[in-house]
Formats: sequence, C-alpha cells, structure tokens
Amino acid sequence: MRILSLILILLLVSFSYASDVDDLVLQLPEVKKAHHELSAAYYDLKATYSQFGLNVDSFYRYSYNQPTVTVGLGPTRIRVSNDYNYNYGIQFNWLLYTFGVLENQIKSKELIYYSKVLKYRQTVNDSYLKFYQLLYDFTKSCNLLDFSNNTLKYSEEFLNTSKRLYDVGIAPKVDYLRALSVYQDSLTQNSAAYQNYIITTQNLYSFLFPNSNNYFLPNFVKKYIYYIDSDVIPKLPNEYKNPEELVVSQILYSNIISLLYQRRAVLAQSNPKLALSSQYVRQRPSGFSRDYSFNIILSLSWKIFDSGLVKNQAQSVEEQANALYQDYLRTIVNLYNSQRNVKSKYHIDYKMYKSYLYNLDFRKESFRLVKLKYENGLSSYLDYLDAQNSLLQTILNIKNSKNDLFWDLINYSYLNDLNITTRKISELIERKINGEKK
Repeated sequence: MRILSLILILLLVSFSYASDVDDLVLQLPEVKKAHHELSAAYYDLKATYSQFGLNVDSFYRYSYNQPTVTVGLGPTRIRVSNDYNYNYGIQFNWLLYTFGVLENQIKSKELIYYSKVLKYRQTVNDSYLKFYQLLYDFTKSCNLLDFSNNTLKYSEEFLNTSKRLYDVGIAPKVDYLRALSVYQDSLTQNSAAYQNYIITTQNLYSFLFPNSNNYFLPNFVKKYIYYIDSDVIPKLPNEYKNPEELVVSQILYSNIISLLYQRRAVLAQSNPKLALSSQYVRQRPSGFSRDYSFNIILSLSWKIFDSGLVKNQAQSVEEQANALYQDYLRTIVNLYNSQRNVKSKYHIDYKMYKSYLYNLDFRKESFRLVKLKYENGLSSYLDYLDAQNSLLQTILNIKNSKNDLFWDLINYSYLNDLNITTRKISELIERKINGEKK
C-alpha cells in the first residue's frame, strides 16, 4: 500500500503509478483465491436452488430369462423357450416442498455467499495493508541507508584528516585510532543498513510480483524514493465505524447466522417431504399389457426413527456456532482496542514529529557554531563530526516520524473500512498538497 517512504510515495504518487499498484494487488494469489472461493459459494448456492427445480432422467432396462427347459405334465411335455424383456422411457421428478430442509439450507448458503463477498473485499484490503507495511519498511530502510552513507562519508573524511595530521606529527596517535574506530563503526552500520535495504526491497518486490525471481523494483516505485514533502502532514479522517459494522465482524456474524440456519435444516430432516414425479415407459408387450405406460406419483414421506442422528448433528452445528460467536466477541474487543490505539499512536507520533522539527533548528544552530569553532581552530574535528551526525540523526528522525504518521493514517483507514487503494490515498494526499499550496 505504500511505495517508499510511506510518506513520500503517498505524496507524490502519480495516478499511473496508483493504477499499476491497484492492478497488481488484484492479481495477487491471495486475492485470486478469495475470488475463486466467492465463485464456488455462488455456484454452491445455485446448486442448492436447483434441487427445487425439475429433474429429467432417461432410462433403458433389459432382462434375460433362463434358457429353454422342458416341463413334463403327465403324458404332456411343455417346452419353455428363452425370453427377454425390455423397457425404456423418461422420468420427471419435481421436489415441491421439504418443510424446512432445503428452505433453511438455501438461507444458510445465501449467508455463506454474502460472507464470501465480504471476505473478498477484506482480502483486498488486507493485501493493500500488507503492501503499505512493506513500503513503510522499505522507506525506513532507504532513509537509514541514506543516513549511514552520509555518516560513512564524513567519518572517512575524519579518518583521512586524522591520518594526515598524525603522519606529519601534528596529531597524536590516539586521535588517529579514535578516527579509525569511528570509521569502522560507520562502515559496520552502513553494511547493516545496506543489507536491510536489500531485504526490504526483496520483500516488497516478491509481494507485488510473486511469480518473478527478479528483485529489482520497477521504476514506477524507485522514482519516488527521494521525493519528500515535509510540509504536508497527514491527518486522520473524521469517519468512524463501530467494530460491529466492520467487514471483519460482519464476516463472522454472517457465518454464525448461516450455521443457525444449517441447524434448522438438520432438524427439519425429520419433517415430511412432498415430491411429484411422472414416468413414461415404452416396453415389450406381454399378454394383455400395452407397449407403453404413463404414471404420475405424488409422494409424502417422513422419517420415523433415526437413533438420534438428527439430534446429534444439530447439536454439533450449534456448538460450532457457539464457538464462532466467542471469536466474534473477541474480535469486537480487539477491533475496538486497535481503533483506540491507532488514534493514540497518531497523536504520540505527531508530538514526536513536532519535537524533532523544533530540535532541528537547535541542531542546525549547534552545528553552525561547532563548525565555526572548528574552522577557527577552537574545536576538534571529532566535535565537528558529532554535531554533524546529530543533525543528520534529527533529519532521519523527522523522515521516519513522518513515515509513522502516514502509517497511522493507513491503519486508521483500514480499521474503519475506508478506501485505502493507492489511487484513493494519492487523491487525498494530492488534495492536501494543493490545498496547502493555495
């Protein structure tokens, strides 16, 4: 859901980029799986409806009698020859009413289909959330790599300067060793930052392109990496939904009600069943019988005794519904806590962001003074390097805190079933940028 610095990319993401990401999300395996499950539920519902429809069967039967035998009746002997019979025809069956069996099964299947519709929507949102999470991690790794590149560069300059001064006898060896230690630490941190960057890049790429072995992000992602508008701060939307109204809750609730209808259908198996059937048969004539027959049968049947089968099956389904209801209650509590926590986190992150901004002015002034002292020989290069690194660290904190704010925006929107497609988020950010520029 986010390409790069959660912040960056959301700010400058173009509509063509958004369209690319939206298309990729819809092609993810988990989204396709949810779509297939939705289609399966649809056809399962249609199959249940079809049981009330007209069924037509054709048949052909052939029978062969015993071989010829001779039967003696006193002085008379009778020969019984081989014989065969056949008939064929067509049969119509129409289930009229099941007194609650199919009727409740249909209601149960309808709710299952509805829950699959919701699940598909939730799977798409989950995929966007995963994308934004990977983009958030990727952006932080970019910021950290940029920071470590700068610290490595300045520590290398510090090392070279210390070595020259030590070689000419101006600086003691301890200063050179200290500079070497600082450089080695920076080198180690830079290597770790680069490896983290590689990992987050691979994670993001493999999520968007699961069928590819290439781990290089496409240009529509990379070109937005270093564009950050630090003047635009995302704000949480005013929209809010109760946990019971969210898609996650509705999926569980639909499944619970579906099980209750399924229980009714099981109990209704003891009820009568009303069916209508007709049969037209062509057959070999025998004696006075005709060569065809036509029958219409209206049947009413019901179960008398089943050794407790229906009762136990109904109880099993009821226990499943009760277990799922406990999941529903826990989900409501978790969603409520998550909604409350993300709002609190946003306010904390916003205060941290403001604090880093205020600290930035102090760090800039501190660096300016230390640099001035160093240029006039009143401060060591190590003090100069420390002040410079403190300034770089503050800038890194600002970038990361802004990333945190955008991540809070995505989480809040996700937890309130708001639209979090890249196109929608881009529109929100671009409207805010244009509004603040005016």
